[in-house]
Amino acid sequence: MEKLTPRAMASNRCTDKLLKKASGAYDLELVDRLDLSAVTLAAKKLGRLDSLEGIEACVSLVELDVSGHAISDLRPLAALSKLTKLNVSGNDIHVVEGLEALPALEHLSLQGNKIRAVGDIECLADGCAELKHLYLQNAPGRGKKGSSDGRDANPVCGHPSYTTTMLRVFPALLSLDGERLQLKQSAQAALLESMAVPKAAFEVPESKPWLEGFEWETKENQKTKNVSMLHEHFLEAATKEEARSFEEAMRGVQSLDDEAREILESMKTQ
Repeated sequence: MEKLTPRAMASNRCTDKLLKKASGAYDLELVDRLDLSAVTLAAKKLGRLDSLEGIEACVSLVELDVSGHAISDLRPLAALSKLTKLNVSGNDIHVVEGLEALPALEHLSLQGNKIRAVGDIECLADGCAELKHLYLQNAPGRGKKGSSDGRDANPVCGHPSYTTTMLRVFPALLSLDGERLQLKQSAQAALLESMAVPKAAFEVPESKPWLEGFEWETKENQKTKNVSMLHEHFLEAATKEEARSFEEAMRGVQSLDDEAREILESMKTQ
């Protein structure tokens, strides 16, 4: 039995006939905007896609919508180097291999797929330098009716550090899942600032020697000679001025005492 090739296994791919009918153009190289969403193809009585093989013919595409199909392989899109806006939401995508070859890509919608880890899309950070708007889920209240949580979230969105990790891996993003990141970061920064302990609380005063400014020697000693605290005449030198003042006071007291005695003696003789 002959083994089926990927081309043969694809039940509905991007044939020239389908692309021309969907775009209304004869020359596919001139098509710059193309809506191949499941809703649009159903309206034109065209089936759902499970492969993007053949889309390479539309080399001038700037915007492409292939949402709502059963697509799992994005590698055929690598040929669309002018693509700036891509909607592949609601498919069967686990990895985004091929999209890293789109240097002009600015807006990417990946909601409703099966991306489980940030590592599965990390290649976009290197290859898609112009990427500014990325959707892995819809903002609250913007999901399709009937979806389990109303947000068409990929499994990765349920990780506790989802937003923080995305900001680290994709620092150039302006919006994530429909939310402006600058406003989100400003709000987070304001919250952290309001919770922060004042800087002064963490400032430790500059250390100084505990005896700084203390003079171990008297001014009298500085005028004459340096006397160490351990010198045998330290106490005598340190109290010399006080001892002189005390002796003068004692002489004054003695003089008063002598005068008082003389007065007492003169009173006795009267």
